[in-house]
Amino acid sequence: MKRKIGQVFQLLAVLFLTLPLNAEEEMINEEIFCEEIFNKSCDKVSVYGAYIHLELLDHDNPTTYVDAACGRIEGCWRFWDGFTIEPMFMGGGNFDDEYITTSLGIGYVVPLLDCFSITPSVGGIYTYIKTKTVFEPAGLRDLNETFNIWSPYIRLAASWTFFPSLRLYGHYQYAWSENYISITHLPKMTEWWSGSNVELVLQYDFYECWSIDLGGEYTYSLKDSKRGIQSYGAKLGLVRWF
Repeated sequence: MKRKIGQVFQLLAVLFLTLPLNAEEEMINEEIFCEEIFNKSCDKVSVYGAYIHLELLDHDNPTTYVDAACGRIEGCWRFWDGFTIEPMFMGGGNFDDEYITTSLGIGYVVPLLDCFSITPSVGGIYTYIKTKTVFEPAGLRDLNETFNIWSPYIRLAASWTFFPSLRLYGHYQYAWSENYISITHLPKMTEWWSGSNVELVLQYDFYECWSIDLGGEYTYSLKDSKRGIQSYGAKLGLVRWF
């Protein structure tokens, strides 16, 4: 009987001593995991196939539609402490339309909670759009209309890893645009637009240095007269981590 009681106390002592060690080990593993996630907030190149549906608006009503299949490449590198540089290029089109956009931003990664970080950034965007339009007052059709748009922006991005191989990226961006518009046979115009862009991306790590992304975005930018642009987009591609 005494031997059995002694064995029980020995078992309780082992459990009492090992549980804190296991908890500490789990905490260390979690810290390592979250540190790896922080490292995966940048230092990457992403290549996508993308699609964009774009609507040119007049008094908030669509007048011209552009649907384009595009290629897209994005990068992110930390060059000092948490500071990042973020280039992007996207281009494509169809038989009548062309769409090109490129941007460059500088941000700073800020860890807030376990496996969650935000990245405020500033930068600039250049967008080129070429499409066909009509000018009803003069009875003109199939006119070439081009947009050259320069846009400084501010952005707040967030990254949340909710599972060891799954994370969500999202951002909200606001931009002010100076737009140079040219239509065949008509005087050139300059307009100032402003508006928002939002993006949400689901990322899955399928190998040590490789991930797959699936995402979508929405842009809405207008001037006071309600002339502007609205677009929806989607992308699917691979991410290579460094």
